[in-house]
Amino acid sequence: KIGLSDEPAREIDMAWVESGLRPSLARAEMVRHTQTLAGRIAARIATCLAQAGLAADAGDAVFLTGGSTRLS
Repeated sequence: KIGLSDEPAREIDMAWVESGLRPSLARAEMVRHTQTLAGRIAARIATCLAQAGLAADAGDAVFLTGGSTRLS
C-alpha cells in the first residue's frame, strides 16, 4: 500500500508463501479491490457521527474499535 502511493504499480514479496513469488499490483487494482470495503467503512463512520450528533468536520479522527471494526 505504501509503495503504491509513490508508484503506479509495485511487486509484492510473498516469499513466505512460496519461494520467488512476487506478484505485481497496480494502484488502480488496489483501489478497485478495496473500494467496497472503504465505502462500508465510510458509511459506518457517517452513522457513528450522526448518532453522536456531530458533523464530519467536528473532529480530526474517528477510531473504530472492538466489534465496530467488523464489517460484514
